[in-house]
Amino acid sequence: MRRLLYRIRFLIGAFIIFIIGVIISLVCGSSFTFIPKGFGTYDGSNENVKAELADKNEDSLEITDYGVNSRGQFYISLKSVSGKHDTLKNVNIYLKTIDKETDINMLTFYVHKSGVITHEDFFGDYGGSKISNSLWCLYLIFVIIHFIRRYVTCMKENIYQYRNILFLGFIIYLSYALFVFSSGAIKGGGLIDQVLAYTDSMSTFATITFPIVVIMTIAVSASNIKLMKREGINWRNMLGIILGITLCLGVVVPQVIDYYVQNSSAIDVHNWTGIGRFIENFILLMSGSIITYIECILIATIIISIKASKHIPSKDMDYILILGCMINKDGTLTKLLKGRANRAIEYAHIQKKRSGKDIVFVPSGGQGSDEVMAEGDAIKNYLLSEGIDDSHILVENKSTNTDQNFALSYELIKEHYYKTHDKESKPNIAFSTTNYHVFRSGMLASSKGITAEGVGAKTVSYFWLNAFIREFIATLVAEKKVHILVICTLIAVDALSIIFTYISNVILSSPM
Repeated sequence: MRRLLYRIRFLIGAFIIFIIGVIISLVCGSSFTFIPKGFGTYDGSNENVKAELADKNEDSLEITDYGVNSRGQFYISLKSVSGKHDTLKNVNIYLKTIDKETDINMLTFYVHKSGVITHEDFFGDYGGSKISNSLWCLYLIFVIIHFIRRYVTCMKENIYQYRNILFLGFIIYLSYALFVFSSGAIKGGGLIDQVLAYTDSMSTFATITFPIVVIMTIAVSASNIKLMKREGINWRNMLGIILGITLCLGVVVPQVIDYYVQNSSAIDVHNWTGIGRFIENFILLMSGSIITYIECILIATIIISIKASKHIPSKDMDYILILGCMINKDGTLTKLLKGRANRAIEYAHIQKKRSGKDIVFVPSGGQGSDEVMAEGDAIKNYLLSEGIDDSHILVENKSTNTDQNFALSYELIKEHYYKTHDKESKPNIAFSTTNYHVFRSGMLASSKGITAEGVGAKTVSYFWLNAFIREFIATLVAEKKVHILVICTLIAVDALSIIFTYISNVILSSPM
């Protein structure tokens, strides 16, 4: 039971805030002060201004106060009449001045059975709405702080966890939502206004970031073209172009659909109460939510991956695993693999200078069908040529992928380590790979219960960009169940938002 309550704690918190909001509306909602739109400022004198309700509205509402505030804006305070609650539309308020008489027409008020007055919508602005909105902002701040604490804790425990990306992505997503809601809290507005602010914000975020996505797409496309010229045309070398175009289409296509339906008679989206308008809004909202979520996860992935690639182990290591990749036809190391070996040697020198402790190199990688020798053996030969003593090299030459690199190397490390150490201690392990590959490699190690810290080797820019996109997509696929769950949740929230808007705008706002 406790575990279930913990999992739905945010839903419980949201329900509590909702109940408090209802209580606030019942306590404060029977009176309402608003500033009519379309009027200029006044000199601050109330003597020459008088406001009156039309006779037909006096059974449900009464004016309790009116005047000019410190900003020179005319305001009117209303109160619901006890026992005379009804839905009012097109309320007429007469504003009289010394030189003219003006009608404030087409104002919509709803006087609920509880006596609560809402403005312009059944769930519109009401007395005390700013307090309720502020509570929602505090709730969002609480949720953001929770994720920040989880993020910081998890980063300290293990930087190579996918939940670090999720937490940071949620922080970015919720911080943007907080910005939207806090703006609404300052301006005021009822529950429907906050829902509409949410629906608008999703499309706005995707639109704001669109120029950045376009620039990224152009940069990645140029990088991919250069990569394909050097390494050939295949779908892996086009992943950057595919991702960039997908994000661009995710923003452009809904706008094209919107333009088409706005200028077409095929679907009536101009009828305020028509179902077509709400279907179109749902499509726009859903696409905006998904694109916004993916962009937040992409931003979080970039930040975490850069932190992982620049990370330097804080304590002295016993072993450093060098993750293999394809070698040249003559058995020498490619630039990519040489960079990994050199980074391991560089770290060994740093550690030796820092503490005087030597490290054992573990070159890892089997022999591919088109390779003259195992990658692990090729790396060993290079280490020997760089002056590394053979006694400080432990070769793993059977693995065929990164997953096996860690699994088979770890077995060798344990066998070697426990010859001179007791079973209660654990070997300190580092691994060297190319910078774009550090985070996902660390994830694979963690998934096998291996505690290891990575150091990242540099690579050429045109390859790094495409490889990073490849790693990002691979990471998405690795955690596809989590992303599907989050996206389905977002779609459900979007659907509920549109349904709520329909109920408020159409069903409950219909004349009684």
